[in-house]
Amino acid sequence: MAVQLAHVKTPAERIFAKQKALSWPPWKEARMGIDAERGNEGMRSRTMQVLSQMVEAGYALSSWDDVAAILAGWDTDGTPTIQTRSLARPQKSLEPGTKESKVISTIWASRIRATRTLREAWACFLSYEARCAFPSEPVYHAMARKLIYRMEESDDINTKNGPLPGDGFEVYPEPSSARDVTYVPTEPPTLEELLERMILQGVLPGVDFIALLVRFSPDFSTGLRYIAAFLSPKQTKAVSTLYIGDLEGENLATLKAMKPSLFDSIIAFFCTNSQLPCPGHRFRKVDLFPILMQRPSQLLVDTSTFFFDEDALRKGNGNGHPQILSHAVELLLARRPRRVTAWIPLLKALASPRGPSEERLVKPHVHWYFAWYEVSEVIHWMQELGLEPGMEGFIVLCQIFAQAVGVGIQSIGAAEESLYLAHRMKRQNDKLHVNIAPDFESFVYQGIRALKSYFDRLVLPIHPVLVENQSSSSDTGESSKDSPELPELPESIVPDMIQVPTPAALHTFVRALGTAEDHDGILNLLEWMSRYASEIAEAADQKRGGRKMLRRTLTAMRVYLEDLNALKMPVREPEPAASGKATLDSYYHTGEQGDDITETRPIFTDGRVEEAYDIIESTAVWGSWPSDDELSNDICVFQHPPKYNSSNNSYKMPPRGAIVFSILRPTRSTSASSSFSRATTYFQIRPNSTAATSEATGSTINVQQVPAPGSGYVRVLLLNRPKARNAISKELLNALRFQVDAISAEQGNGPTRALVLASNADSAFCAGADLKERKGMSKEETNAFLAKLRGTLSRLEALPIPTISAISSVALGGGLELALSTQLRVFGSTSTVGLPETRIAIIPGAGGTYRLPKLIGLSRARDLILTGRKVTGAEAYFLGICDRLVEITPEEEKQEGVARNKVLHEGVKLALDICEGGPLAIKAALQAVNQYEKGEEAENAAYDTVVETEDRLEALLAFAEKRKPVYRGR
Repeated sequence: MAVQLAHVKTPAERIFAKQKALSWPPWKEARMGIDAERGNEGMRSRTMQVLSQMVEAGYALSSWDDVAAILAGWDTDGTPTIQTRSLARPQKSLEPGTKESKVISTIWASRIRATRTLREAWACFLSYEARCAFPSEPVYHAMARKLIYRMEESDDINTKNGPLPGDGFEVYPEPSSARDVTYVPTEPPTLEELLERMILQGVLPGVDFIALLVRFSPDFSTGLRYIAAFLSPKQTKAVSTLYIGDLEGENLATLKAMKPSLFDSIIAFFCTNSQLPCPGHRFRKVDLFPILMQRPSQLLVDTSTFFFDEDALRKGNGNGHPQILSHAVELLLARRPRRVTAWIPLLKALASPRGPSEERLVKPHVHWYFAWYEVSEVIHWMQELGLEPGMEGFIVLCQIFAQAVGVGIQSIGAAEESLYLAHRMKRQNDKLHVNIAPDFESFVYQGIRALKSYFDRLVLPIHPVLVENQSSSSDTGESSKDSPELPELPESIVPDMIQVPTPAALHTFVRALGTAEDHDGILNLLEWMSRYASEIAEAADQKRGGRKMLRRTLTAMRVYLEDLNALKMPVREPEPAASGKATLDSYYHTGEQGDDITETRPIFTDGRVEEAYDIIESTAVWGSWPSDDELSNDICVFQHPPKYNSSNNSYKMPPRGAIVFSILRPTRSTSASSSFSRATTYFQIRPNSTAATSEATGSTINVQQVPAPGSGYVRVLLLNRPKARNAISKELLNALRFQVDAISAEQGNGPTRALVLASNADSAFCAGADLKERKGMSKEETNAFLAKLRGTLSRLEALPIPTISAISSVALGGGLELALSTQLRVFGSTSTVGLPETRIAIIPGAGGTYRLPKLIGLSRARDLILTGRKVTGAEAYFLGICDRLVEITPEEEKQEGVARNKVLHEGVKLALDICEGGPLAIKAALQAVNQYEKGEEAENAAYDTVVETEDRLEALLAFAEKRKPVYRGR
């Protein structure tokens, strides 16, 4: 029966609930002629049907059954109440032998809960006082809950598809008609007046009542007064003392003994009030960002408790305390509760602006990056406790990510500054587990990957194809030798979704994907939503305004797919077509319409928009394609984003299409008649663009990223010293070392799936050492330079990911040695390579004398090194120096950049082809090949690492589904 009480209303019960009169008692009221013909279907809820079956079977109803009947829609005297969805108290709480006063108070508390409006609840409360001589805490608790959840008349109460009275805690406004309003001799009190009335009658609130009051305190001072008045002295001390060191001793024991609901409410109270102004107090950065910034061990505090401030308990004081947030973090780390409800308020507080607005200790744009890493760290703590933040945590992450990316869109300098400061915090706090992105593009990519992985964990169970394949095999009794071996599944049927995402979660997810220009991600999400449209719509109906939010989600998809987000461009009035400006409908147009045609299909000029249009139009439960009016309203939300200025920022942010996945990105045909395919292998190149990863990188290397199949990206490093023919200078070597170290730190488990080295100049890939710079070096400086060069190339050679050099022109001396340090090489027919060091009275000093013989054999290597001769790309391919040869025609050779880009494309294509395989398998294969001297031992050791991986399971599923696998590196 308790399970039935917790269920949502059935369709018949919803119809009956809508037919109830607005007056009290809420008897059925026929408002239309058809209502009288419907009969009494839904009048008896499932709980009432169970109770009837109990009576028919000869069981006597207990006091607990009376409470259940009241919440199920029928009072003990046979009059109707409001069917209220609830988690009922355990039956043993009202078992035989329970005091009569407790039974009566519990029944009356249930009657108050089973009301719709405040006056109905107050009338029930007054009836209890008139009939019962003893005051009771449960009754006051129920009435206080009604006062707290009171709705304003302006609130959206449209119940056409949304929740009905009794579906949640909300208390509905009074009816507009005077004849339906419940009469009460006195007006309902305020919460403070109710508490005074309760105290005067000698009733003290219980633990759950105190938790309710503290959680929903209107301000900080009121919450402190509740804590001081209703908690024990030990509890008050434990939760309000500002600790210098770790919480320990009696206070820690008191904190751990506290009831979970009370502790969770106190944390929610602190987190909710952490944004209040604090006049007279000095803020510290460590209190604003208590997770990133490590608290000094001897930090002095202004107060010993929150009550030390003489104004803290003053009634009506709307101020807070600067250490509220850091104090909440300390309490959580001390108790480490294994409940998501205790951590969610902290996640929400971390996503809010912090500190006084008139005196920001940290720039606003820096806050969003700090917030992202602080929330990520808290989620790591939760996962260590076996907790998943759920949809609420996912919404927080999406909101912060969208804000942080918006900062980078407006000012790349602000984003890079924020990441630099986050790196500093990480170096100063060795307890942090988060990995700070080296640059803005990496931050965006890592963030998108994290959000998608999070969403998958929330909603996706084991794939249903496993169940289908096993059931079909068992039905036919046949097995195929060609069929892959599938893992054994439990007997129970796996659901399609673990958790149905809320409309709010989907909307924030779309905003995050759209802000990062992940159009393919939006389309994939839209396809998934269409597949489960009925389940998502049903879940939306359970939320107030859920259908409206779901519609806003679809509208936001159109906004981002048509690239109309105001974060990128301001909203402007439509201009004539002759001006060349795009209006809202410029992405598609309708053909000629005759008078007899009411609807025509738009002809699109963008494949993404066309695909989204087809998906939405084919999903009946969603309605039609979002209109221009809906589009305009959604764009207006983003009309005035905050501005982030940086006086020393000379970097021009590239078009939004290149922010996330850089310059080598899949493209779609703009022809209206061409077919659209997401699996295209064509990509664009954005030349001469610099995305420096740090101050050390400067402009000597351009860093770009290409999304790899399934997950991760290919990192492209373009050497960028055209005037010096990319000769290796100190600056270039430092930049290269920074990139190699960053990739090496990922240990093959990060987002970088492959590395491509190329040139950003036509004149040379790399002309070797910078002899002009070398001329001015001392012997010690020269030795230090050579040591760093050799170490860098050795680290490059040892990277656990595929590395490729793309050479279209000259690579001599150190330039060829750089290419030899990569695992694969792509040459153009126009390339010229060699080791001419003996011609200038030295020898190759960065690995040429041992890497080249290992590659092409001792005899051929001896020839090239001793003669110092240069070979063309064709001869290099014959000798085995390169693995791919790209033919460059004489006409292409004359055109600027064509040969270089053609070879670069082939190098990137080779990297993408490699990345079609599983990331873990590629890493293991490299490990085995690099240790080929060990023979079977190396191969067996590498093979053992890939046998039990999620990627292998995905390969089996993809084979069964006849599709390409999508590997995640797990």
